[in-house]
Amino acid sequence: RHQYKIKQQINAVAVIPALNEVETIGKIIQKLKQKMDVVVVDDGSTDATAEASKKCGAHVIKKAETEGYEAALRSGLIWAKTQPYAYAISIDADGEIDPEHAFSVLNELKGGADLVVGRRHSFPRISERIFSIFANFQWGIGDPLCGLKGYRLDVLNDNFLIHDIDTVGTIWMVRILKKNRELNVMQVDVKTNLRQSESRFGNNLKSELTILNAMFYCLIDR
Repeated sequence: RHQYKIKQQINAVAVIPALNEVETIGKIIQKLKQKMDVVVVDDGSTDATAEASKKCGAHVIKKAETEGYEAALRSGLIWAKTQPYAYAISIDADGEIDPEHAFSVLNELKGGADLVVGRRHSFPRISERIFSIFANFQWGIGDPLCGLKGYRLDVLNDNFLIHDIDTVGTIWMVRILKKNRELNVMQVDVKTNLRQSESRFGNNLKSELTILNAMFYCLIDR
């Protein structure tokens, strides 16, 4: 059986929320393992995502039921904080963002950044464009919904990780930006690949409203 062990020389972990991503998860893990450990939060998958992740050397947190992207990401970040890591880097499991970009995020963190946010240059949804304009005006962040983010873990205190409603993984970034104005925040440009399968988040009215709701919640959160 695979036994997960933290390598002492590695001080970063990639956190990957995953739901039925057996086709892409292996290549992502293998790439990331070159420079960091990996924890996959299997969000109630019905395929072999968990088994494939373990086979590739990731630690797996297996959820019995699907709880959603943000809840899965939160579970991974909480786990990371219990381990001897300095940094956590979130990245999606669908392969849209090349894991090579995670190495750029890690370099920024090791160079002194407290928070690193990926920045795509095209958005598939109107609500993403609106949120981008809002976040750029409020906090100077061009792509708040990018799945690639890097955190210095001692900045992510327990209050920041409280999960109230679904903000598509943006609320912790916003809390850091609101309450720690003097922290070093960096952005890295990322190129995106086309998905071979349908987006798990969807492109319908419900997904658009979820994103807009997340934007308003981020505005009023204290």
